[in-house]
Amino acid sequence: MRKSRIITFAVAVALTAQAAFATNISGISGNNGTFNINPEVANGDTGFRQYENFYLSKGDIANLIFKYGNRDVSKFVNLVDGKVNIQGIVNTMRDGNFYNGHAIFISPNGMVVGESGVLNVGSLSVLTPSNSTYDKLKANPTAMKLKDVQNETNADILIRGKVLARDNVNLQGAHVILPEGSTILNGVQDNVVIKTQEQANEILFKNLVNTLDMNTGETEIRDGKIVIKSDAKEGGINIRGDVYNMNKGSIKVVNNQGTDGIKVTGGVYNKNGDLALVNNAGKTLVKGTLLNQNGTLLVSDNGEGIHLNSGSLISSDGVLSITNKGTNGLSMYGDVVANGNAAIVNHKGNMYVAGKVDLKGNSTANIVNAAKDNSKFQIASSGSIKSDNKIYMENKADGGIFINGEVTAAKNLNMVNKAGDFTVNNKIAVTEGNLTVNNAGNKLAVASKGSIGTTNGNLVVKNSGANGMIIDGTVSKSGDGVTSIYNTNGEMRINGKVDVKDSNLGIVNKGSGLVIGKNAQISNYGTKEGTESSTNIINTGEDGLMMYGNIATDKTLNIYNDNGKMVINGDINNEGADTNIYGRRESTGIYVTKNSHITNNIISTDADGKVVVKPAYTGDVIIRNVTGNDGLIIDGQVAGYKNVNITNNKGNTILSGSVEAKDTAKFVSTSTDGEVNLNKGAKVEAADIKYGLIRGSHVNNKGAQIIKRNLSSL
Repeated sequence: MRKSRIITFAVAVALTAQAAFATNISGISGNNGTFNINPEVANGDTGFRQYENFYLSKGDIANLIFKYGNRDVSKFVNLVDGKVNIQGIVNTMRDGNFYNGHAIFISPNGMVVGESGVLNVGSLSVLTPSNSTYDKLKANPTAMKLKDVQNETNADILIRGKVLARDNVNLQGAHVILPEGSTILNGVQDNVVIKTQEQANEILFKNLVNTLDMNTGETEIRDGKIVIKSDAKEGGINIRGDVYNMNKGSIKVVNNQGTDGIKVTGGVYNKNGDLALVNNAGKTLVKGTLLNQNGTLLVSDNGEGIHLNSGSLISSDGVLSITNKGTNGLSMYGDVVANGNAAIVNHKGNMYVAGKVDLKGNSTANIVNAAKDNSKFQIASSGSIKSDNKIYMENKADGGIFINGEVTAAKNLNMVNKAGDFTVNNKIAVTEGNLTVNNAGNKLAVASKGSIGTTNGNLVVKNSGANGMIIDGTVSKSGDGVTSIYNTNGEMRINGKVDVKDSNLGIVNKGSGLVIGKNAQISNYGTKEGTESSTNIINTGEDGLMMYGNIATDKTLNIYNDNGKMVINGDINNEGADTNIYGRRESTGIYVTKNSHITNNIISTDADGKVVVKPAYTGDVIIRNVTGNDGLIIDGQVAGYKNVNITNNKGNTILSGSVEAKDTAKFVSTSTDGEVNLNKGAKVEAADIKYGLIRGSHVNNKGAQIIKRNLSSL
C-alpha cells in the first residue's frame, strides 16, 4: 500500500514538472498543436511506429492515422522507449474521420495519462514488457505477436484522465492506477474526432446518462471487453475512478502477483456480460461499487482476503460468486445484491457479514464458511442476509457460527453448522416454506433475543453436537407442516418460548436429559377449523425429563419419558383434547409436585379484559408409570378433564394433591407389591370413582376427601 502511494505521488510530481513542456513525439512535427502520426511500416492489417519519446502536451492533439500509404490498417502499434505521457487528446483516424481502430502502446516504462489527457479510440491496449522483450520487438516488430507480450507487466500505468473506447480496453502494467476523477468508458456510441476537453466531457456525459441503471444510456450494443491486469510482484491495481463497459462483453480485473492487491474505491460497471475481480496476492479491497448486468459477477481472492468497506456495493442481476481463499478471511461491511443464483464462500480466516446481503428473484444462494481452522462465521447485528427464494448456509470452521443479525428467506432456509457453537442472537425466519437449523458442532444455543420461525412449511431445529441444545429465545411455527425440535447429544434445555399453531409439534431428546425451565412456555393451538395436530414431548436421555415451565394446547398432548425420572413442577393445560403422560421403558418413575397443575381449562378474556378460566371437561388425561420402580407420586392438581386415569405398573401410587373429573376418576395399580395411598389432605372428586387393582395391591385412604358428584352441574 505504501509503495503504491509513493509511486502515485512520484508520478504526480513528474506530471507537474512536465506540464509546462512542449509536445515531444519523436520524428513527428505538429501544425498548430495537431500532430498527425502514420505507421512507419506495416504487416498485414497492422501498422508499426517506433519512438524514443511520446509526450503530448495539454491542449495538443495527436491523431493516429490508420493508413500505411494507400493501405488501410486496423491496428496501430506504437513502440515507445520512454514513458508514454499524454496530457492532450489522442484520436484514432482514417481519411480525415474518426476510425474505430485499435491503438496499441508498448513501452517498458509504462504510461501516464494526465487529468487533461483523453484517449479517443476504437480499442486501446497498453502493454509494459521487460526491456529485453521490448528490445526484441524493436528489432523485428513485424514478427511480433501480442499474446507473447501480454504476460509481462514491467512498468506502471497511471490514468488520471479519460479513455473513450468503442470496442476493447486492455491495460497491463505493474501498477495500474486510476485516481479519483479518472474514467474508462468502453462502448462509446459517438464516432467523432475530439478536439477539446469540453467536447470529451460532453460525449462522456451523453454516454453515461442513467448508467447506474445501465438500461437507458445511449450506447450501441456491440461486442467488447475491458481487461486490467498486473502480473508483477511489486505491483497491484488501484481503481479510484470509474470503469464502464457498455458493450456486450466482460470486464476482467486481475492481479496475479502484486503485493498491493486490488483496490476499488470508485466504480466498475458492466452492462452486458461477466465482471470478474481476480486477486492472487495482497488484499482485495472494495470501497466503491461493482455493478454487473446480464452475466456473472465474480470476486475471487487467493491473497490476503476480501474486505468490503461500509458504503460499498456489489450488485449483479445475474449469477454472483464471491470466493475467498485469502489468509485474512472475508469481511463484508458493504452491501451485496444479486438477482440470480449466488455463492458466497470463505475458505480461510473469519467470515464476517456486517452489511446487507439481498438476494432477489427466484434465485438460490449458497453461503458457506469452509475454513478448516479456528475461524468464525459471524453475522453482525448490523448485518442481514435476505432472500426472495432459498438460502443454504453452512459453517465448517471450529470457531462456530454466530447469528447476531437477521437471516430471512421467502421460501426455504437450511442452516448447517458442522464445527464449533451455533449461536442465534437474532431472527432466523422463512416467510412461507421449510426452515432447518441443524447443529453438528459443539452446542446449539438460541439466545434470549434469538428467534427461529416459519409459516406453512416444516420447521426442524436439530442438534447432534456434544454440548447439547438450549433455547432461551423463541421457536415459532404456524400453518401446514410439522415442527420438530430434536436433540441427540448432550442436554436439551428449553427456557424460552415454543409457539406453534395449526401444526404437529415434536420435542424429542435423545441426549443426556430434557429440562423445560421455569420460564419456558410451550404452546400448540389450532386456529383453523378442523385442524388436526398434536404435541409430542419425548425424552430417552438417562437424566430424565424435568418440566418446570408451562405447556398449553387445545390438541392431543403426549408426554413420554423413557429414561430416568419425570418431574412435573409446572403447569400443563389442554383446552380441548386428551393429555397422555407416560413413564415408559427405562423410566424410574413420575413425580407431579405440589406446585404443578395438570388441567383441562378454557382460558378466555371477558369484555372488561379480565382473564376467565373455566373447566372444559372435554378431554381425558392418562398419567401412567409403566416401568419406574419409584412409582407414581401426585402432590399437585389434576383437574377439569372429562375422565382421569391414574395407572401405575411399578411401585406405589401416592396422591397428596387433588384429582377432579366430570365423569370418572380411576386409579389402576398392576404392581403386585404396590399400594394406592390417598394421603390426608388429598382430594378425589368425580361423578364416578373407580379402582382397578390386581391381587396383592390395595388402596389406603389415609384421610383423603372422596367426593362423588357431577362437577359439570356445579
